[in-house]
Amino acid sequence: MNKIIIKNIKFTSFMKLFFVFSMCLGILIGILGFIAGIFNGPVYVNIGANVYTGFVGGLLGLIVFPLLSVIFGTILGLLTFYPFKLFLKMKKRLPLYIEVENYEIQNEEISNFSCKSEQN
Repeated sequence: MNKIIIKNIKFTSFMKLFFVFSMCLGILIGILGFIAGIFNGPVYVNIGANVYTGFVGGLLGLIVFPLLSVIFGTILGLLTFYPFKLFLKMKKRLPLYIEVENYEIQNEEISNFSCKSEQN
């Protein structure tokens, strides 16, 4: 694992992270709802005036939950970007342990690159 120290993050990168996190959360909730729907658990999906329950509700939940979490995750990402930037400014850095691929940084990108990698 590499230790990455985040000193700054671009808006697009922050939103990509929120998009992926919210999509994963929605898929997880959708799968849990689908499993509950298979066993006739209390799964209800409302689409307009129609209410779907049971297996059909769980199957629709696999589609509806990820879409809704991406929408709400995007809104949450928009609302939390500047507080996160303020946190980074106050804390000065955010160390994370991540497995990353090594890649070449082009000369024009070096001035914008604000991430430091340390091998552990």
